[in-house]
Amino acid sequence: MALEDILHRIQKEAQKSVETIIAEADKQVESIIAEAQKEAEETSQRLWKGITQRVEEEKQRKLTMARLQCQKQLLQEKETQIENAFSNAMDYLINLDNSDYRCLVNKLLSAAVKPDEDKSSLMTAVVVANKERQQLINEILQEINARIGSNLHLSSQEASIKGGFILQHKRQELNCSFEAILHHIREEITHDVAGILFQ
Repeated sequence: MALEDILHRIQKEAQKSVETIIAEADKQVESIIAEAQKEAEETSQRLWKGITQRVEEEKQRKLTMARLQCQKQLLQEKETQIENAFSNAMDYLINLDNSDYRCLVNKLLSAAVKPDEDKSSLMTAVVVANKERQQLINEILQEINARIGSNLHLSSQEASIKGGFILQHKRQELNCSFEAILHHIREEITHDVAGILFQ
């Protein structure tokens, strides 16, 4: 065999080995690329899932905060409306004309005056009123005394109340001021008023 043939055969085998190595390298490259793409896809999905979850959690947190804020504002509005309703009721009572005021106070006093258990006679009591309506209250007391024989008289002391009266009997005191009456009513009906205002 000639040298040329040997060289040619070596060259051919070398070429074949190079092609085999290149083919094997190509397969490895494809495998590495496929694995890298798979890992990249898994990482991308994991990251996207995490981002989506965080976005959803943030959305729920903000919705919860918004709901709480709305409830707080609604409660404040209810309280304001209820306060306005009772403030308007107070204004109405204070501004009653003398005839209506007389009628209201007469009913309140008549309900408050009871027989004195110790003496089995009608109550002897002092009535305290505000300055603006003292004269009218005094007239009402005289009417009640004449009608039922009680001994009610107006105190020279003025009460710091907007309207109504304070009945003082022995060591007891019955506060029938408009403020006390509305406060008592408010405690009883605030829930109902809120229901009416916010149906």
